[in-house]
Amino acid sequence: MNQAERQSEVLSFDTTIHGTKLHAEVEISPRGTQYLTEAQMDATRALLTHLANVATEYQPEEDTRDESLDAYVVLADTFQVLDLARAAVDSRPKEAMRYFWHAASNLEVLQAWDPRFTQAYLMARYGEELAGNFVLEPLEGLCEQIESWMPQRYAGPGFTQRRVVVDDRQSAEDFQRTLTPDHEAVSVLMVDDEDLPADEYQLTGRTVLPVPMFPDGTLDTRAMVRRIMDDQFVTCKFHTDRPAFHLLRTLTSAAQMQLVERRGSTPVEFYTHLAHAKQLCRLARQDRFLADGVYRRTVIDALYSSLITVSLFSDEWVMPKYLAKLAATLNEDLGSDDVIYTVHAIEAWLPRDIRELMPRVWNEKLDTQLQEPLVAGLNVLPGARFVAVLDEQTQADFEETGLPDVDKFSPIDLGPELGEDALEVLSIPNISVFRTWV
Repeated sequence: MNQAERQSEVLSFDTTIHGTKLHAEVEISPRGTQYLTEAQMDATRALLTHLANVATEYQPEEDTRDESLDAYVVLADTFQVLDLARAAVDSRPKEAMRYFWHAASNLEVLQAWDPRFTQAYLMARYGEELAGNFVLEPLEGLCEQIESWMPQRYAGPGFTQRRVVVDDRQSAEDFQRTLTPDHEAVSVLMVDDEDLPADEYQLTGRTVLPVPMFPDGTLDTRAMVRRIMDDQFVTCKFHTDRPAFHLLRTLTSAAQMQLVERRGSTPVEFYTHLAHAKQLCRLARQDRFLADGVYRRTVIDALYSSLITVSLFSDEWVMPKYLAKLAATLNEDLGSDDVIYTVHAIEAWLPRDIRELMPRVWNEKLDTQLQEPLVAGLNVLPGARFVAVLDEQTQADFEETGLPDVDKFSPIDLGPELGEDALEVLSIPNISVFRTWV
């Protein structure tokens, strides 16, 4: 392998910040290609230089801990959400992503109050990103890793002198309606450790937490940012020789900001909004869209919102977003049909639903004669993978609003090629199937 053919690279620096020794490194490896490019190496050098500058400019902060009632409520809610995320790793990516997003949002609040939560927060964000990229296999193990960086729950008698006991009071009916814990439906009590019987530590719906949350010496002084970029995998690691959690929070925050792509949107969100946009475009062929200017405005506004996300993934999908803005302007002229044809043009710009390539009438004879050439033909279409998007909105909900509900779309990665069960998948009602490079 010559100097230019690098399959991975690690760049690092060591420095001392106000008496604290810091080691920082950035590791990159290519995604989608075999070797790193010089442009990727240049970007990595620039990132390392930026992090070194951030470290140099850092000013020490007072080591504070927020262990208020609110902090314990948010912490208990986070444990509940992690349990749900762990149970969702074998389900659909969007559901797993939602729970990791919830956990990361909680931990972002907690790390603002106490930087000791920084590594748990970073790992939860990475879990959200993995799920958003249809990568589910590592998530169960990641849940265990996240919890290892959090205060120990159910640590057993004698771990700390005092405990906070949080009991879940949410009704089963309310949980079934939202599939999310209600952080307000709890009771909280601080007790002496000796007053909490061992058999009451793991009662159903109970979370027992230590006071203080992080006893001294129970947390390592390191942090790591991992990102899945369009063309590379990036890992930033930081380690200090003594507790310096504010410094670690500052450095990881700087790394995160430098590594943001597409405003943080993931392929799961791309396919969700693509399917939503396609359905909205199809409404332009319905009588209500043709006859009602107010309804047209509502459809176009929803379309523009989804196209913002779609446009983040390729320059070729920026034009539909601008056409949606044009359609909104044209709609104000009730005497013109131009708005209708503009929405048709938007649909033409978007990736097609490959079900449009199948005959509307599919019978046993066609199944026998055409299944093999159909699947073979679909598999040579340009794109990295097939993604099916289920629409789980009920007909009653649609009739109430006249609009598809973007929250009811759920993408599933079918892989790089369709198999023998392709026709079974393609015949599922309320499904769209796309093949793109996203």
